[in-house]
Amino acid sequence: MHTDVASHSDMIALVAATLGMWVLLSLCFIGFGSGIIRLALGQTPQSLMRAFWLGWAAWLGVLQVVHFFVGLSAAWVTGLLCVVGGIGLFTARPRALALISQLRGAAPRTWLWLAFAFVFATWLANRAHGPLLSVDSGLYHLTSIKWAADSPLFVGLGNLHGRLAFNNATFLWLASLDAWPTWFRGFNVGPALLMFTAVAQLTHRIRASDSMSTPESMFRAILILPLVYAAMVMHVSSTGPDWVVLVLGAVLATELWDLLAQPNDDQASERLVAIAAISAAGIATKLSFAAYAFAAIALATAWVWRERNSPRTLRPFWAALSLTLFLLVPWSARSIALSGYPAYPSTFAAQDVSWRVPTERAVAEMQWIQSWARAPGKDPEDVLGNRDWVRPWIRARLRNADSVTLFVIPGALFVLALVMGAVRRHAPARSGLIAALPAALSIATWFATAPDPRFLGAAVWTCAAAAIAAGASTMKSDSRRHRFTAAAGVCAIASLAFTVYMGSIVGGLFVKPGRDAGRYPVRPVATTPFTTDSGLVLNVPKVGQQCWDAPLPCTPYPAPRLGLRDPNTPSSGFELK
Repeated sequence: MHTDVASHSDMIALVAATLGMWVLLSLCFIGFGSGIIRLALGQTPQSLMRAFWLGWAAWLGVLQVVHFFVGLSAAWVTGLLCVVGGIGLFTARPRALALISQLRGAAPRTWLWLAFAFVFATWLANRAHGPLLSVDSGLYHLTSIKWAADSPLFVGLGNLHGRLAFNNATFLWLASLDAWPTWFRGFNVGPALLMFTAVAQLTHRIRASDSMSTPESMFRAILILPLVYAAMVMHVSSTGPDWVVLVLGAVLATELWDLLAQPNDDQASERLVAIAAISAAGIATKLSFAAYAFAAIALATAWVWRERNSPRTLRPFWAALSLTLFLLVPWSARSIALSGYPAYPSTFAAQDVSWRVPTERAVAEMQWIQSWARAPGKDPEDVLGNRDWVRPWIRARLRNADSVTLFVIPGALFVLALVMGAVRRHAPARSGLIAALPAALSIATWFATAPDPRFLGAAVWTCAAAAIAAGASTMKSDSRRHRFTAAAGVCAIASLAFTVYMGSIVGGLFVKPGRDAGRYPVRPVATTPFTTDSGLVLNVPKVGQQCWDAPLPCTPYPAPRLGLRDPNTPSSGFELK
């Protein structure tokens, strides 16, 4: 029922429905991930939250394959997830029953953590129903999701609009969520669920630790800060991949930390497989995540290989390789179908196909990304190939309030770690510093290619967390370590205080109900028809460059030469004649 009056009861209903959908999705992903662990490693999952991430990543691979044949709004796609998740849950029964048994005699702090998790989930579910404000959502995100939902993979889509060939696998997931029988959209559910699971996992491991001042607890506590900031200041109701790679980066860092610290425990194989799957899912979500992801896979594989107990224990390595290929081979094939390139907008290994996006357009797309990250709004020819952009870029960062969370507070943590390291009594834990190497490589690659802060993900905070944890590991005295923890806590409190302040400026702690049964509908866009030389009719926004939820095919950049590959078959794909 639609109403023009905002109602708090409508928002309560939306939040309750969102929480219920999260529970169902979580059970499906945990079940799917548990089944994979059983099949790949022959064991019961040691961590249900790790099984969640493994199941979610593998589901992206399934959706990529399925989308070659059908649009993802098909009801049976949703049913498939429920079936495979339900079957997989049987493999996790021992672990689930053990957790239920532990709850019966749980300590008060366990119930306190559960209460925190519920309150945080409720708050996040409310934030997830805010208006869709991202510029890129209207520019191409929603259009990509509509194409994924309405039809099988459409060949040559990059010829209609270059950014439709960016090949974000999470768009497929959001498109499949739109098929669920709810009165809200997939972007109101998906990104916030990933955020909640990551924060719940980090806080759960801190709760299970003996002390907040241990290096492991400090590492996790610091990684929570950018997630909370993103939930407060960024748009939780989001179609963008930046949200996803931020969360995946934090989860990947903790899994890598645990693996390097305990390479021979009974969870090492499971961690290796999860690291491979999460890394590959990150690449399939955003190509700029590749440096972090490949470095993490290589480091984890080499570490487990070196520490393996038996030379014949190859099962986890085959499982990690298989999952990586299961995600990246279809992703690359999809990219070829969309643009003619395996990793568009890179022109590497261009394919000789009729629908290939012209090389000059692909190069221009890449140059636009790189130049906009350095100097927004300027011509790429004036930006690329010189260093004149560096000083203005630094000044822009100093004027931007987000830099406090992205650079200033992590920098303060680095300084604190250096000061404490100067008076250390013991060498820092090697594994903690090594765990930060993929993040450090990611930062270097980011600055050399496209230094837009939103492309950083969790890399800077991972390095800061590793530095603090390494500093804590040098202190064997409890009193010295507690002082160090208190100093790091001051930085954390400053970060949280700034987060609340920024959140109050951006729009408050809570989202008010929208006027459409509590929802904020996607803004309508007026379009005008454009007929190409071949007679193909396109929808072009009358004002601006954003299609938002306009009927397909919509593009702000109509090409007169655009036509169907087979004029008699509308689903044959696009090419430039």
